Amino acid sequence: MGSQDMLQHFISVCKSVQFDGRASRAEYWSFVLISLLVVISCGILSTFESIRPVGMFMMIVFLLGTAIQHIAVQVRRLHDSDKSGWWYLISFVPYLGGLVMLVFMVLDGTKGPNNYGEDPYNRSTQSTIDATEGWQKIS
Repeated sequence: MGSQDMLQHFISVCKSVQFDGRASRAEYWSFVLISLLVVISCGILSTFESIRPVGMFMMIVFLLGTAIQHIAVQVRRLHDSDKSGWWYLISFVPYLGGLVMLVFMVLDGTKGPNNYGEDPYNRSTQSTIDATEGWQKIS
């Protein structure tokens, strides 16, 4: 995935606060990575004494401005593995909740359509063709 794709994922997530449907791993992790880079950049700006308030202000505005989008993309990522968005609440359990959410975000989603929509990767539920199919049985 190129940087252009990552930026497109980030912009599409920021434009829509959509809790229904499914989000691919690429969409989720692109959004997280770009958000992390923005926050780190603001943190670096905050280390300079002369512009510390500007860096802190930019970080707070960014975090508050994208908080709902972060929740929405996590809920859609949960939907990709056929889990309810209410599983998001497990992230509030100290230590264990964050670890469980990390595992959910890393795991591959359900192949094919599920209760929350079509597969973002357009994979079918049909498995690969059996290699022995078409061979005549020798008796």
